[in-house]
Amino acid sequence: MDGAANCIKAFKELERLRPRILGQRCAVHGYDLLLKDFSKIKLNGVPVFEDDLKEVMTVVALVMNNTAVYDLFMLNESALSLMHGAATCMSSLVIAVERFCRDISALQQVMASTEMEHERTRLGVTAKFKTGVGATRRIVNDADLHERLQLFVPGRDAACAPRAERDGFEEA
Repeated sequence: MDGAANCIKAFKELERLRPRILGQRCAVHGYDLLLKDFSKIKLNGVPVFEDDLKEVMTVVALVMNNTAVYDLFMLNESALSLMHGAATCMSSLVIAVERFCRDISALQQVMASTEMEHERTRLGVTAKFKTGVGATRRIVNDADLHERLQLFVPGRDAACAPRAERDGFEEA
């Protein structure tokens, strides 16, 4: 069963045949739409998270689209965790952000390795690949980006912080 119209027809038929059963839309799809909307939040007309999420996708794309780079990540278990997907595109991205923040030192280690430098400078490597490696190195070393991405990491936002930390004073 695929598509909204088919789902609605199936739910109506299900409710007609079994009145006690309530047909529900796909929760995963709803979650994906929620995350997509969340990623487009704007403050004074400027997207708050959209560009940061694109930065993380640059790292994921470099690894997933290049066998040699993927192999380097395979050797580092912490860095490899960045590549594990989820049920939907946006949830995979949010999970990638969380893993990116958690395993940043492993990512920095892989991107600074002599193996990565050898791969970047070997004969026949495209300019696009060299640019991708350069961009990824900049991203994994961008402390400001890491700080902004912490908003995506569970338990790290201000609402979840202890009250004293949130208000900037110590409780007696």
